[in-house]
Amino acid sequence: MFLQSISRKYYHKIFKVKPSIPNLDDPIYIALKYNHMSKKRPRDLNKQIDDNDRKRQKVHQRGKRKVTIIFDGRGIQNAIVRNIKREDTAYVVGCVAWLSNKKILKCMAEHLNGVTIITTTDKLTKRKTNQQAYAKLRGCFAGGVIRTAGEGKGRYKSLMHSKFLIFLNAAREPMGCITGSFNLTESALRHIENMVMFDDPEIAETFFEEFKRIHKISKPLKIRA
Repeated sequence: MFLQSISRKYYHKIFKVKPSIPNLDDPIYIALKYNHMSKKRPRDLNKQIDDNDRKRQKVHQRGKRKVTIIFDGRGIQNAIVRNIKREDTAYVVGCVAWLSNKKILKCMAEHLNGVTIITTTDKLTKRKTNQQAYAKLRGCFAGGVIRTAGEGKGRYKSLMHSKFLIFLNAAREPMGCITGSFNLTESALRHIENMVMFDDPEIAETFFEEFKRIHKISKPLKIRA
């Protein structure tokens, strides 16, 4: 029935032939069959692109400094984990709109001396699983492990929508940073995202100064777990 439907609906209309069973070895028929079976595309946009070169991080050398660009969601997650696990990374601070990525939170709890992360004010921070993960983190600066910032409701709300992390050494000095569209969530793995990583203390210091400014207007999150 499938072969007949393909021939009747497509094949004879395109090639102006009688509605009979086409040659199954015809490359045009094979292409039509494949397109018919592939109408349901994967919901993960990264899988739709399906480009192995895109999954690889691109490293650009600028003198003694490196700039790394990553587009694949899982590649971004893995790059963040690798930087957290570096021997010289003792602390991580920064701003991310939403924080719920289990792998990254677990890595922070197991490998860092402390963190201070500022998220946007959102009910996601009060979710039980997130609260349990936050409770396992140690603090980097006074004022709470997780802090939030955001005002208003609906179309008039003002979000803390910035996304960057700064990697600090044992003396709490910036060594490098990452920034981009990627939120530290599970759903971000399926989205088309980007991240730029700077192995440059000067650029990291610039983001560190912005972190301090946002820290002043943020509030500590109550962790009940």
